Amino acid sequence: MLNLLISSCKYFDQQRVDKCNNYFEEFSDIWFLIYNSKLIVPIIIVFLFTIYLIFKKSSIMSKKQNYYQIFSLSILFYLIIFNFRTNIPWVDDWVWIENLQTNELSLWQWLNQPTNIHNIFFTKLIFLFVDNYYNQNIEFFNILSVFIILLIGLMVLSKEDKINYLGLSLIIILIFSGKQFANFTQSCNIVWSLSFLYSILIYKYVDKQNLISKYINSVIIFIAPLTFGLGYVIPIYMVSFIYFHKINKKLKILYIFVSLFSLTLAIFLPKLFSPDTASTVMGYNYLNFDFVTNYKFYITYFGVLSNVYLPWINGMAYIGFIIGIFQFLTVLFIFQKIYKSKSKEEYFEFLSQNILILFGLIFALLVSLTRADLQTVVAARYSVGSILFQIGFWKLIFENYKFNKNLYKFCIYAIIFYTFFLGIFSPYHGLHWQAKRYAENSKILDCYKTNDIKNCNKIAYNSLFYGANWYDFNAFEKQISELKLQKKSFFNF
Repeated sequence: MLNLLISSCKYFDQQRVDKCNNYFEEFSDIWFLIYNSKLIVPIIIVFLFTIYLIFKKSSIMSKKQNYYQIFSLSILFYLIIFNFRTNIPWVDDWVWIENLQTNELSLWQWLNQPTNIHNIFFTKLIFLFVDNYYNQNIEFFNILSVFIILLIGLMVLSKEDKINYLGLSLIIILIFSGKQFANFTQSCNIVWSLSFLYSILIYKYVDKQNLISKYINSVIIFIAPLTFGLGYVIPIYMVSFIYFHKINKKLKILYIFVSLFSLTLAIFLPKLFSPDTASTVMGYNYLNFDFVTNYKFYITYFGVLSNVYLPWINGMAYIGFIIGIFQFLTVLFIFQKIYKSKSKEEYFEFLSQNILILFGLIFALLVSLTRADLQTVVAARYSVGSILFQIGFWKLIFENYKFNKNLYKFCIYAIIFYTFFLGIFSPYHGLHWQAKRYAENSKILDCYKTNDIKNCNKIAYNSLFYGANWYDFNAFEKQISELKLQKKSFFNF
């Protein structure tokens, strides 16, 4: 049986055969660790209780039960995080926090220094806060990320009043996808959760014209592209589609102005202080992109829309492409029906009410232009953009079709069940992701407690950068030295 699983893994992911071998070699060790962990019993209880809440049949299905689902899933996620604690920076984290140890750049230069083509000015303010007030303990980000997802779930549920219990259950499971653990427990990936929150805030408040809503929308539009690349989706949407919303003309002009201003700042502000810095997302050279022969662009564009349903295996990108194409054509079919048979006002309403679908499509375009490959389609960090699209897609489906027949209900329950289990139990998601990180975390901490710093630096560098050597080892050692000297971050023992 084990050989069959290994062979299947290799078939679907021929570019990473070693990953298949490594995963199944360590499979029993990781699950033994999970089985013997301190909080495994409450994790199982809350997990089963969540299943019960989803599949419980009662004469009156109300939103109250959906709220119970949200809090149950939040508790489940926190239990997993606290059971397998990880407080060591990984991979890109070291680039983001380097100047906090070395002070080679001024504070203003550091805040405006982009990372991996992303402008992360406002995210670095959070890092600065954690450094000054929480001793650079990155577990702060783990806790904050899940709290953000909790807020998102509550906001979406409070807004939706046209979707039945079953549809809301599916949307909640999508919001709480365990694929996001790769974002929850790596501090720099807080940007995905923040961008998710920004998108839902716009979705909730964009059509409201009271003073508080105007301030919320304006602030979000301004800070989104200065937080992360995904944040560009919001001002791009505003410039392209705010016309279709039923708000006064002056407010539309305000949002467009703020959008253009924030995009300009996000693109050019880093270059003002660091002329040699790498280009941000919007500075990418799209003119030389080959849309005709680059088939990976189309695989990525449609495939990444269904990312949340895919295990982290490159070959599954083609399955994702088929799912994405089908969902995209379904949206077009419903749009065409409205365009042909209804009034201009209802056509405008369709565009304004399905903002999350458009967010997802803009996200897929940006990702496909900059990172067109199979790994992008399945990688966990891109799940947020997929979730935005999927929430919008299923909202549209449940508003236009009634799932009264038992067969249809069974299919929706099957999707809920599959999505939930994939996120919690699939390799490199949910429990497995967190337990594996915890195991590596513990090995590194145990090593540093022996005070064999030179040897531990080599072991830590190899583990924390997955065997790669793109980050300067001397810079890594310098950070370790400063963290140990000041007893900051994971050296606070």
